[in-house]
Amino acid sequence: MGRFLSSALSAVLFAGIAHAQETRSRDEQIKKEIMKIETDKMPLLLKGGPGYAEYFDRYDADGVAITLPDGSLQTKAEASDSYRTGEFKVLAMKQFDYKINVFNGTTAVLTYHGIGIFENKGKSTKVDLIFDDVWVNQHGKWLRIVHNLHDAPKEPSSFHP
Repeated sequence: MGRFLSSALSAVLFAGIAHAQETRSRDEQIKKEIMKIETDKMPLLLKGGPGYAEYFDRYDADGVAITLPDGSLQTKAEASDSYRTGEFKVLAMKQFDYKINVFNGTTAVLTYHGIGIFENKGKSTKVDLIFDDVWVNQHGKWLRIVHNLHDAPKEPSSFHP
């Protein structure tokens, strides 16, 4: 009886370890997929125009929630039109400090820091932003459902919600 219980316990433990390793492997693959989407974006971001708009048309969900640094909201159509017409341009951008958390193999939360220069309606502005993106996998395709931009803190904060 003791050997049977020990064998059964070992089998359950082994299955749990195997599942955890499989989940970590899946999550790492998802992180690579999301980072590829991000790295593919950078040349288009800096070139601007229709190619940049097409990138967002392809990867942003129709109902994507876009929040700009001033707190205003923007629709996918508004964002895409501003890129396509050249009304909004990214003149320079360095993105770094990427962090990705994967949830249940279907959702990924990406945060990163970006420093650069935006041009909106002919006016250039230096930016130091934190980006928060939420990606979901729908039918095997990653779509961004949240794109939040906010000013980076000027100094570390002790506030933790």
